[in-house]
Amino acid sequence: MQAALYLRQSRDFTGEEHRVTRQREDSEALAKRRGWTVSVIHTDNDTSAAGKKRRPGFEALMTDIESGRITAVIAWSLDRLTRNARDRLRLLEVGKERGLILALVRGSDLDLSTPAGRLTADILGSVAQHEIDQKADRQRRAASNGLRWGNPRLVSV
Repeated sequence: MQAALYLRQSRDFTGEEHRVTRQREDSEALAKRRGWTVSVIHTDNDTSAAGKKRRPGFEALMTDIESGRITAVIAWSLDRLTRNARDRLRLLEVGKERGLILALVRGSDLDLSTPAGRLTADILGSVAQHEIDQKADRQRRAASNGLRWGNPRLVSV
């Protein structure tokens, strides 16, 4: 099995990449347990997956999937991979076509060649989108009270 690791962290306040490093270690351990070859590692550090900004690592991952270079993606969790409907749909469509396996360090494998695998990925992705929407609501509410979302906690303005 030719696998790609996908690592992402929304906020890296220090720039030291500690969170993506831990994701990489856990993902590599999963690949080793499975006997899978890791062909490539794609990382989007300090990059949200909410869909407002381009994620170069995710785009490179999609190119690798589309080309058939990889047959599996290992991510720490599905919400590290995709948290918006547009990217999720792209992944599901290409995954169906290519028979992609998503292996999640903190979750079950999802076989995107099957209806059940795609349904599960879509439901989990919708939950991740809901979390983004809830966070945005909290931030707007905080702003209406004279607070702003800061590093790393709410602070008065």
